[in-house]
Amino acid sequence: ILAGAILSILANPLLFAMIDRAKAKKVETAVDSAAEDQLAKTNLSGHTVIVGGGRVGKELINYLKREALPFLVIEDRENALKHLREDGIEVIAANAADPLAIQAANVAGAKRLLVAIDNAFEAGQAVEQARQANPTLEIIARAFSSDETDHLKRLGADRIVVGAEAIA
Repeated sequence: ILAGAILSILANPLLFAMIDRAKAKKVETAVDSAAEDQLAKTNLSGHTVIVGGGRVGKELINYLKREALPFLVIEDRENALKHLREDGIEVIAANAADPLAIQAANVAGAKRLLVAIDNAFEAGQAVEQARQANPTLEIIARAFSSDETDHLKRLGADRIVVGAEAIA
């Protein structure tokens, strides 16, 4: 009886560690498949990719709709996603700095990328990855300072729009 109790006590930590690893692996697999499902690749080509569905993004969307040009939006904010989907707009629900979002948006087959977000780091990541995926892609980005302008140009943006300069 004593030997059985000692073996049981020694085996418990090993069994619990194995159970925890199995559970973690199942959760990881479920998260990966959910991300892949959410980021299904678009069927569009020769299209425009808009990064950001906020105030500036909406103006770009309205223009592209009026001109009947194919486009999609990469957006990660829940509220904006809800409104875009209600309007029947194709959306990639992810952060544009995520390489999976760039792939899902078929940037390699796109005509242009319009970066309408105000986060220079995320914008830079999106620009750099898009340039790598499609060297001939026309990239127009939004910036707020000369440092952001230099950063985005260095990463591959063709044109930068700075609000203060546009007003001037």
